[in-house]
Amino acid sequence: MSLVNMKTIILLILSAACARVATAQSDTHAFNVDGIDVILRPVAANNVVSVICFIKGGTSYLPATESVALEGLTLGIAASSGTTGMTKDQYQNKLTKMVSTIAGSAGDDYSTFSFRSVKESFSDTWDLFAGVITSPSFDSVEIKNSKRNTITEIKSIKSSPDSYVSYLADSLYFDGHPYARRPSIGEVKEITAKDLQAHFKELFVKSRLLLVVVGNIDQGELKQKIESSIGKLPDGQYAAPVLPTPRQASMPGLVMASKRLPTTYILGDYSAPNRTSDDYWSMVIATTTLSDRLFEEVRTKRNLSYAPESSINPNRTSTGFVYVTTTLPDSAVSVMFACIDSMQQHQMPEEELQGQVAQFITARYMSDETNEQQAKILGMYQILTGSWERSQEIVPIIQRLTPADIQAAAKKYMRNINFAVVGNVDKIDKTLFLSR
Repeated sequence: MSLVNMKTIILLILSAACARVATAQSDTHAFNVDGIDVILRPVAANNVVSVICFIKGGTSYLPATESVALEGLTLGIAASSGTTGMTKDQYQNKLTKMVSTIAGSAGDDYSTFSFRSVKESFSDTWDLFAGVITSPSFDSVEIKNSKRNTITEIKSIKSSPDSYVSYLADSLYFDGHPYARRPSIGEVKEITAKDLQAHFKELFVKSRLLLVVVGNIDQGELKQKIESSIGKLPDGQYAAPVLPTPRQASMPGLVMASKRLPTTYILGDYSAPNRTSDDYWSMVIATTTLSDRLFEEVRTKRNLSYAPESSINPNRTSTGFVYVTTTLPDSAVSVMFACIDSMQQHQMPEEELQGQVAQFITARYMSDETNEQQAKILGMYQILTGSWERSQEIVPIIQRLTPADIQAAAKKYMRNINFAVVGNVDKIDKTLFLSR
C-alpha cells in the first residue's frame, strides 16, 4: 500500500470518528432527577453502556482526622463485595454471566463508582449497581485483602524508583496542601468495617453526586431507574473544598534521596493553569511541544536518557512536570533547561504548531471512540469547570492557538521548578537544579 493511500485511509477513519463524536455531542443533555444531576449522551453506534457516578470532593475533601486511604478502600471494597441480600459469590457470578463490571476508585478532586454493561444487561446491572449504593455489603474477606494490598503498596513505594520520585515530588511541591497527604500503615490497619460503612454513607448523598451515562439508553428508562433507587438517597450538604495555592509554587525547590540505582530518576513539578483558565490549552500544547523537543535533544541527539517527558496534571490545583531518568543528571537537566529557554525566548514555527494541533485533535477524537472515555470527560469537565459543554469547545480552542500563545504560556508557567531526585545524588549540582 502506498503512503498516499495509507494517509487517505487514516483521514477517512478519522473523519468518520469525528462525525460520530460530533453527532453524539449534539445529542448530549443534562437534567435533574430527584436532586441528582444527570448527563446523558445517547450512543447507538455500539452496544456498550457506560455509567459513572462521580462523587464530588475526592480525597481532598476528607477531614484531617480520617486516613486518606479510607475513600479508595471504601469504594473498592463495596464494588467487590456487592449488596446485602446476596453473598459476594452470588453477586460476582451475576456480573460475570452478564459480562458486566462494577468498580470504585478515589481521586484527589472526585471519586467514582461506575459500571459497564451491554445494553441487554443494562437493567439488571443497574439493579446490582444501585443495590450496592443503597445497601452495601462490606465482605470481611474483601476488607482483609484490600487492607493488606494497600499496606503492601505503601511499603513498596521506596522500592520503585518511579513511585518514590513521584512521592518525593508531591511531598515537596504540595507541602501543606491536601494533595500531599499519604496514608500510613498504622492508619490503614486501624480502619474497620464500621469506618467503611460510615464513610460510604457520607459519600452517597445527592448533593455530592453527578451521574453520567453514555450508551443507547432512553431518558425515560433512565429516569425511572434513578427514581426507584438512588433518587431516594438523602440530600446531604456539600460545598467544594477551598484548595490553597502550594507554597512552593512561587519558588524553586529540591529534595533528594540517595539510592544505588543504574540511573538517576528526576521529576520536576511547577505551577500550571487549570481547565477554567484561558491559558490552559496553550499550556497543554506547550508541554507536549517541550516533550517532543526533549525526546529529540536529550534522547536522540545526546543519548542522555531513553525516557524524557513533559506534560500537565490538570487537577483543580494543576501542575506541569518534566521527567527524565539518566546516568548524567546535570547534563540531562542542562539540556532540558536549554529547551525551556528556547521555548520562552523564541516563538515556535507555525508548521510545528500545526503538527502539534493535528496530533492532539487526532488523539482527542480517537479517545472519544469509547463510551467510557466520553463519560469520564463529560463528568470531569462538569466537576472541574462547572460545565460539561466546555468539553465540546476543546477542538475550536486548540485550532485558534498561535505561536505567540504558546510562547506566552511557557514564559508564564515554566519556572519555579521543584525537583525530586532519586539515585546517585552525590554529584548533583544543587545550584543548577535550583536555577529555574
